[in-house]
Formats: sequence, structure tokens, C-alpha cells
Amino acid sequence: MGTIRILKISITDLAADAVVNAANEGLSPGGGVCGAIFKAAGFWELRKACKAIGFCGTGSAVITPGFKLKAKYIIHAVGPRWKGGNRGEPELLYGAYMNSLKLAAENGCSSIGFPLISAGIFGYPAEEAWQIAIKACKDFLDEGHEMDIVFAVLNVSMIQLGRHALEEMMAGDGEPAQGAAGLKGAAAEAGESVSGDGNLAGPAADGGPVYVAGGLKGPAAGAGKPGAVAQGAGKHAGPQVGEIIGFHLPTEPHGCFSNWHPSAFTYAGRSYNCAEQYMMLQKVAMGRRGDLVGKIMSSSDPAFMKACGGKERFPEFASIKDVWDRHSLHIVKRGVKAKFMQNPEMLEELLSTGSALLAECAGKDTVWGIGINLHDPGWKQVENWRGSNNLGRILMEVREELWREMRENGAVQYTDYRDAEPIPVWKLPVLKLKRFPQYYRAVHVYADQMPEQLKQDFFRCNPADVEEMLLGGSGTFPAAGFFEMKQEVYEIAMR
Repeated sequence: MGTIRILKISITDLAADAVVNAANEGLSPGGGVCGAIFKAAGFWELRKACKAIGFCGTGSAVITPGFKLKAKYIIHAVGPRWKGGNRGEPELLYGAYMNSLKLAAENGCSSIGFPLISAGIFGYPAEEAWQIAIKACKDFLDEGHEMDIVFAVLNVSMIQLGRHALEEMMAGDGEPAQGAAGLKGAAAEAGESVSGDGNLAGPAADGGPVYVAGGLKGPAAGAGKPGAVAQGAGKHAGPQVGEIIGFHLPTEPHGCFSNWHPSAFTYAGRSYNCAEQYMMLQKVAMGRRGDLVGKIMSSSDPAFMKACGGKERFPEFASIKDVWDRHSLHIVKRGVKAKFMQNPEMLEELLSTGSALLAECAGKDTVWGIGINLHDPGWKQVENWRGSNNLGRILMEVREELWREMRENGAVQYTDYRDAEPIPVWKLPVLKLKRFPQYYRAVHVYADQMPEQLKQDFFRCNPADVEEMLLGGSGTFPAAGFFEMKQEVYEIAMR
């Protein structure tokens, strides 16, 4: 049978089979629970394991070893940011818990420790967060799984809220409060700490309520492998947990994931015949090579486009390398996302991959690919990868964002804002605009290519005025990247 308990203990002290990290989509080290887990597990080892996976969509979960923790595994679950409750937050939060539990079962775990996901800096109201957390765990146990589930919380008020929600759920189901003196008095004991080594055996150590799934039997689903991605629900459920999908050339399986695949799309007023054309244009335009821009745009050969952005034809790259390296993922993602938004069959294929890891199997590319050829079976194990897999990471982020958009709006639609009239945010001083977190990156992708003094001058302007200057032929500020910035700012503002 399974149990649900809420204890006053640090999650890093739990001796569970798995503990859950309240992660972000990039699986980067953070503060709060995330920071504590990285520190206790061994920062560099855990960071390397997370970097190999690269991305986890909101509502999903991935698994890594526990390293120096008492737990065998760390499950990294990404909860939603609170945006008012009408943008799918409850479903995504429920999915983060359910996918974590399924991933634990897949890996043979019989006990798991959770924090209260999304209730910290993601701003989810605590009472609602508890109700969803407890419901997801109860639903999982009621399906017949055997799992001891503990919520590890240190804040006394949060513990009281959680135990009240647990009591209400138990009372509504007619379940007895196992190990507790009674439903009414249990929350009053929330301030007592758990003693000992963090072992989860036995009733709640401090007299709090324990939900016991009434004798339900159900074996774990079987052992999986660290690095697997828990599968989400929905129309595009896709491959099974743990699958890795490799791709490379346009003529090979999943060829439309390649930047070389023919795919007409528009971004910020300019039409492209493939994502490679978009990427190389952005690169040489940043280096002020108008001649190469013309050659790239007049070509239909992605190999030639790539050569135009290479060291021989584009030696100026050395002067922009730092800026390109800092922002290239963001720049390329803009084009890749536009490509899939405007090509329905390709979008269908991308969404059909579900939560599988996507890997660009380019043997010589250790930046955008994994550094292993598609014909080498070693690509099927993440631990063998020699590259950063940046294109795979971008595709997984785009997949998550477009899946969410389809679920919320019923369709995906691209609108080009190149010639759109100014909207209120476009008239703000840039210095004020970039103080809004959602616009900060869009502004800096454009501004960081400028010398420092020119950048400061730009910050004192408003984008609408700069646009008029550029359209009037002024060469004060660079044209490269400006309308791409406008496109992104408008897309964010129009959501």
C-alpha cells in the first residue's frame, strides 16, 4: 500500500529512494529547494548531468542520479509560474507531480520526497498548490501503485496548510487519520521536527495525519534509466518514457528537425527557405557583412549558406564571437519556432515526439549537435554524448511552447509584426522596457552587439523612435537584429 505524509524536514535529509527538485525548464541551478539540492548532491556532478539532458518542459519531469544525497535518484520536476490560474497552471502543476511519481515507479522506487512545487518564486498560491499536490498523489496511489510519499517542508505555516488540505481530503473520503490523535488536532503539531536519519518507515514522526491507500496493490512499472523524460498527457502523447530520438540530415528519419530541411517561413518581415538560411543571415548581419547577406538570401543550398558563415568567408566573426555565443540559442530559436508555426505537417511531427529527448546526431558538431553520428549506436546513451546538443534543446523548448499554445488556443498562428503600428510598450524608453523581465533578453540580443557608449545612447531612446530613424536611412543604430527584436517584443505583448 502507499502513504502520503507531510513532515518538517529538509528534503536533502530524506532517505527516500528519490527526492524531487523544484526545477526550471533549463534545469539550471537556482535558489531555494533547487539550490539546496544542487549543493547537497554535489554541484558540478549534478550540473553536468542536468546539462546533458538540457531541457524539461513545464509539467514534465526528468531523472538523474542522487550523487551525494541519501536518495538514489533526483527527479527534476518543472512546475508552472502562476499567471492568474487561467493559463493551464492547475493542469501543469498536477502533471509535474504525476509525471514525477510515474518516473519514480519506472525506476523501481518505493518512496519519494517532494517539496511544494511552484509555491516559492513561481508564485503559486500555497493553499491551491497543496490541494493539487495532494490530489495528484492520491490519484496515483488509487491507481494501485505502492509508494511512500513525503512532503518535506520546513515552514510551519506551510505545513499547517498542507496538513489541513490532507485532512480535508481524508475526511471527504472517509479515511481514518492513521498515526494521528485525530483530524482536528493534527495540524497543531506541525511545528515538531522529524528526528533521526530521515528514514521514511513508520507513521508520521510528529503525529501528523497519514493518508493510507486502503490495501491497494500494484507493482512498480519496472526499472528505467536516469536521464529519461516522463511523458505528458494530451493528443500528442508521443514516444514512451526514456526514448531518445536522433536526427541529422533532411533525408534521414525526422529530417524536418534539421535546419537544412526545406521549409519556407517568414520572420520579422523577411522570408526564408530553411532555418539554416535564417541562422546564417543573422550571424553575418551581426558582423555587418551585407555582401554575405545577399549571397545567403539568393541561395537555396544550405551547405553554401553555412560556408558563408564560416571562418574563411566570414573572418569578422572573431569580433562578434562573444556576443554570438551568448545569444545564438535565443536567436536561432526565434527562427526554428517560426518555421514550425508556419509548417503544419512539420509541427505535427515535432509534437508527436511527446516528451522524448531530441538529439542532433552530427558527428563533427559539438555545439549544435551531440558529436556522435546517427549511424553510431552510441548516440542512444546520453552519457556518450560529446556535444552540447543546442539544436535538440531548442527543438524541445519549441515543442513545449507550441504544445502549450495549441492546448490553450486550439491552434498555432504566426503573425508578422515587421510593419505593425507602435503599441504602448514599443513607445517606452528602452531602459524602462528592459526592466520588465519578459522583454530583457529581446532587448539585449539587439543591444549587446553595439559598442558600450552607443548601447547607452540606445537605452535612452524609445524603440518607436529608433524604428523611424532606421526607416529614414539613419545609420546611428545597427539595422541588424532590430526588427527581430520588434517581432519578439510584440509577440510577448500580444499574448
